[in-house]
Amino acid sequence: MTTRSQPIAFNKIAGTTIWWPPGEGGEIEPVPDVLVVAFQAPLLFANAQSFQHGMLDLLERQRPALLVLEAGGIAAIDYTAAQSLLAVAGVCRDRGIAFAIARVESVRARRALQQFGVVAAIGQDHLFHSVDEAVGALRPGARKGAAGA
Repeated sequence: MTTRSQPIAFNKIAGTTIWWPPGEGGEIEPVPDVLVVAFQAPLLFANAQSFQHGMLDLLERQRPALLVLEAGGIAAIDYTAAQSLLAVAGVCRDRGIAFAIARVESVRARRALQQFGVVAAIGQDHLFHSVDEAVGALRPGARKGAAGA
C-alpha cells in the first residue's frame, strides 16, 4: 500500500466544506483555480518519487492558482519524502502557485515538517486545520487573514 499510493485529486462536495475522493460523496461543486490533493499513506523514501511525480503531473494537467495538500492520511514523513515535498513547493513557488498543507493530524508528521524545513520553506501561515481554511485564506480573490493551524 505504501509504495503503490498515488496523490489523489479531491473534489468539493456541493453545499459543504468537505473535500472527498472522486466518485464518492455526492454532487461536486467546482472551485476554480484550486487543486486539493491527498496522499493516503505515510510519506516515505519508498514512495517519495511517485508522490513527487504524481503531484507534478496533477499540477501540469490542472494548472491551479492554489495547491492544497490534504495531509490527514499522512501519518509520517521521512527526510527523503520531505525533500520531494520541498521540490513540489519549489515548483509551485516558481510558477506563482500558492501552496498550503491542511489537516496534518499526525504529531509525527507535523514534527517532521518542522524538522526537515518544510514549514520554514512554505511558512507557518500556509499550514491549516482544514482545506476550507486554506482555500478561504489563499485562493485568489479570497479574504486574507483566515486562521491557520
